[in-house]
Amino acid sequence: MTNSEELTVATTSTAIIDTNVSMSNAKSILDDPSWKEKLKLPPKDNRPKTADVTATKGHNFEDYCLKRELLMGIYEKGWEKPSPVQEQSIPIALTGRDVLAR
Repeated sequence: MTNSEELTVATTSTAIIDTNVSMSNAKSILDDPSWKEKLKLPPKDNRPKTADVTATKGHNFEDYCLKRELLMGIYEKGWEKPSPVQEQSIPIALTGRDVLAR
């Protein structure tokens, strides 16, 4: 990877950060019990879903005891439930082991 590619990646990744959120405001959002209701959710995905996506065990992202900041990011991206491969790999990754999925 060249330096210009690294710079592009760094610029792209910083562009998604909301600089208008202060640390105190972020902390109050995280401590609020109704935090999920205050998220800016994207429109619901109405595309047809195939069996490889719908054949889940019915888990939610909250079932994995993830940090609230991570859950907020997951839901704000529009992901409602983990996919089958996520259901199998998240518990393994949370133990600190590497995961390679296909």
